[in-house]
Amino acid sequence: MFTVSGFYVQRVETPEKIKWLKAFPQRKIIPHIVDGNAHYVYADADSCQCFYTGDEHAYQRYRELTSQQKRAVVPESTKPGTYIRRPARCQLCGPLSTAK
Repeated sequence: MFTVSGFYVQRVETPEKIKWLKAFPQRKIIPHIVDGNAHYVYADADSCQCFYTGDEHAYQRYRELTSQQKRAVVPESTKPGTYIRRPARCQLCGPLSTAK
């Protein structure tokens, strides 16, 4: 979601940089002001040994996308215990096999 929003991923590989990364609050978006402009950092030392950085535009886009994701409603056909009816023909690949 971060990269889709416009954040850049930065991987850390040296012990010094990993120590630096672990000093940040983990898995939280932290705002920083650099030269009068807002920048945002999301550190993840455990999962990817990386951090994401983005500007105000990327942060607003991220908030918009996560908000849309939270509002998304699961269609009735994808809830547990229901089945999706497969079409007999795929528009891209032609007839579908009925073999299971």
